[in-house]
Amino acid sequence: MAEQSSSFIKRVLSSVVLIPVLLFILYLGYPYTGGLLAVLFCLCAWEWLRLCVRTQKITSGATKVLLSGAGLFYLAASFYALIIISQESSLALFGLLIMVWASDTGAYLVGSLVGGPKLCPSVSPNKTWSGFVGGLILTIAAGYVLITQAHWSLLREQCADTLSTMVSVGLVAIISPLGDLLESWMKRRFGVKDTGNLIPGHGGALDRLDSITAVGFILFLLIMVCPLR
Repeated sequence: MAEQSSSFIKRVLSSVVLIPVLLFILYLGYPYTGGLLAVLFCLCAWEWLRLCVRTQKITSGATKVLLSGAGLFYLAASFYALIIISQESSLALFGLLIMVWASDTGAYLVGSLVGGPKLCPSVSPNKTWSGFVGGLILTIAAGYVLITQAHWSLLREQCADTLSTMVSVGLVAIISPLGDLLESWMKRRFGVKDTGNLIPGHGGALDRLDSITAVGFILFLLIMVCPLR
């Protein structure tokens, strides 16, 4: 219990320090947001390569090289899309972060209070279907408020009206928890608890950005199919 309390305090203190910095950079807009995303990509790429090299659960050199390349492509595509979005509008990027945070918060609160059947116990024993639904509902609610009160649109050319924007909100709501599950599965493959210790109480950059990178990758595919410019 004492260890859990200490970890929780560290998480809160880290958030108190980092969130205002993030909001300030978002306020400054592009190219500062683009620079921040580039730094985050480098941190995530470093953690990923270190995991691939150091893992003892995967002994094949060819497999490690394949995983390294696949992970770097995934991260590069994700952050490319996020940078494109930051160029479009700081509000677009901020809204995306708000929805990802809403997904995490809703899943944690509802999952803790309601409990119930596990979502994918072999990958992440603590996640429940109730938490998944809670995250979905809170994300859609946050997206609706953003659309109606701030005239928010994730990608202006693709989301030209309220209906298509709500479809993009639903996409974020579904992909965000799947990104968390994907990273949990990979950490089990590598035999580690966290991808790093960069952020006290939170782990590594990949631990904190698993949902946003998953959303970013899907947006990258969307941008490739329907270019913004």
